[in-house]
Amino acid sequence: MGEQRNHQWLGPDEDAYLRPARAQPRTPYVPTKPGAIDLVVTAVTLAVTYVAAPLAWFWVVLSQMAFVGCTDTARNCNDDASSVVLIAYPLVSGVIAVVGTCWAVARRRRWQPGSFAALGTLAGLLAAFVVAEFVTDVASGGYLF
Repeated sequence: MGEQRNHQWLGPDEDAYLRPARAQPRTPYVPTKPGAIDLVVTAVTLAVTYVAAPLAWFWVVLSQMAFVGCTDTARNCNDDASSVVLIAYPLVSGVIAVVGTCWAVARRRRWQPGSFAALGTLAGLLAAFVVAEFVTDVASGGYLF
């Protein structure tokens, strides 16, 4: 019975065998540089962003034709909101594009993938476009859609 207990419990002079000792010390993690695929994805996504920004601006300007229907006095149209959208949207989209490009370059310089920053830039531009279209629709009294 005492022999069985020695198998279940370790005495004060016995060591527990948890895992084998490491043959070599652990080396610190050194991130690898993002590959060429990440560079291509980043460049293409930022190029799409810079091409989509003026196209989205042109669509926002075309959306201002919704205010033609505001000649009816029964409609509640807000021309001030239209002016704010026309002035603010190019500024906001420009800031989004420049900040996103700087963010992607900074991530690449820190050996991190820049494609996530480029995709975030494109998503930010899309979100700004959706907000501009929504404000235009509400300001025109629903004539946009």
